[in-house]
Amino acid sequence: ANEADRALKAAESFSRSQIISAFTDWRTYLWGLVFLSTYIPVYSVILSLPSVVTGLGYKGTTATLMACPPYGFGFVIVLTAGWSIDKFGRRYQHYVASIGVVVAALIVLMATTNLVARYVMFFFVMFMYVLPATLLYAHAD
Repeated sequence: ANEADRALKAAESFSRSQIISAFTDWRTYLWGLVFLSTYIPVYSVILSLPSVVTGLGYKGTTATLMACPPYGFGFVIVLTAGWSIDKFGRRYQHYVASIGVVVAALIVLMATTNLVARYVMFFFVMFMYVLPATLLYAHAD
């Protein structure tokens, strides 16, 4: 299989017009905007997770371990979303539902100072990881 892939890749040509086409297509810039508007909020929130865990009183290895469950939950959500989209389709509904969950979680994160509530909201922010799975990894019908 690898040899067949390499043979197909060797047969592809590289042209300057393809590069120009990519940089003059408005969809390239729209996708870049969507990518940045999706990942910057998530990573800014996720990078604050250690502060919340430390604020809850955990230290050292325990604090590190307490930062792991939201990621584990995100992993399960991505797998479940991929399976669900493959089985039922409805990519748009999956996308909109996950955005709704993330928006609500981000609003709560901004509005509350309760560290336990903030920690719980990190689990819901992980729904943001469903978005790339929805668009990229699910089988297109």
